[in-house]
Amino acid sequence: MDETSILGLQTLAWVDQRLREVFPENRDEFFGGLSVILIGDFFQLPPIFNKPLYSTRDDLKDIEMVGRNAYLLFDKSVFLTTIQRQQGEDQAPFRRALKELRKADVSVPPWELLASSCSVKLSPVEVGSFADVLRIYPTKAQVVEYNPQHMLSLDSPAIRVKAKYEGVGAERVKSSNAGNLAKRLHLYVGYRVMLTRNLWADVALVNGAQGTVYDISWSNSADVLRGPPEVIIVGFDDYSGPAFTIPSRDELRRGEDLVIPILRVRQEFTVGANSCYREQFPLLVNYAITVHKSQGITLDKVVCNISAPEFASSLSCVAVSRVKILGGPRD
Repeated sequence: MDETSILGLQTLAWVDQRLREVFPENRDEFFGGLSVILIGDFFQLPPIFNKPLYSTRDDLKDIEMVGRNAYLLFDKSVFLTTIQRQQGEDQAPFRRALKELRKADVSVPPWELLASSCSVKLSPVEVGSFADVLRIYPTKAQVVEYNPQHMLSLDSPAIRVKAKYEGVGAERVKSSNAGNLAKRLHLYVGYRVMLTRNLWADVALVNGAQGTVYDISWSNSADVLRGPPEVIIVGFDDYSGPAFTIPSRDELRRGEDLVIPILRVRQEFTVGANSCYREQFPLLVNYAITVHKSQGITLDKVVCNISAPEFASSLSCVAVSRVKILGGPRD
């Protein structure tokens, strides 16, 4: 299991219990008798509404005690000492800055290095080069505020795609409780988007994959002014799979880039005793994300807001360390 810093005792207990259910012949063994490896950095983000695996508190719930007992089975550790994201001698000062930021003990030279990339230290041309770069904010409220602001600044007409619902109360359910499917989705050719569920993990079509909308298509009989689109064509940055083909057997491309047809997906859930579902494209506009959403991704350039006090440990470190090179890519 990766990113174990955000894995809590309760969640680990749920994993243990579910694996025992999946492998009933080994239900008396932890994790149903499977071999489990935990991978991560405990100096990164802690779990949300969950006690971390290393918690030594005495006031644990029963389910958390199950998680602690499972975690105590891990008695061997392997430490990786080579940094893969920030490589090269020219990035040694940046690596030092991240190491000190990771431990919240930043000395003057690393502080000066990081401060040199603040917007007030850059020229107007340099600041302008970050206009469409992904923003990383500590809170979801900041993300919700920035995304529509940026869409307005693009001065491009967008379509509003409403989700389809069925069931009493289905429309009021938050996207987080409806398979990460948005109630309303604003799209336009050229918008940056993020995939909100795993579609094909082997080729990087996973929750969090980022891409650009290349086309929006309707069925032949649809009213394009009133009806919802049938498919959204997206070019994902890290897609590594085969080309899709259209009925003419031509590959689905835009220029040299492979593009992927994204269809609506359906998520079933309950509201009280009522069975409900929501259908929507598993996409979100992606000009800003939270620090928690960014953990695990690598970017060429990013704009971070780390001015506010941290409400969780390692927020600043995780945000800043998303890039490979301080100052962005070089020719």
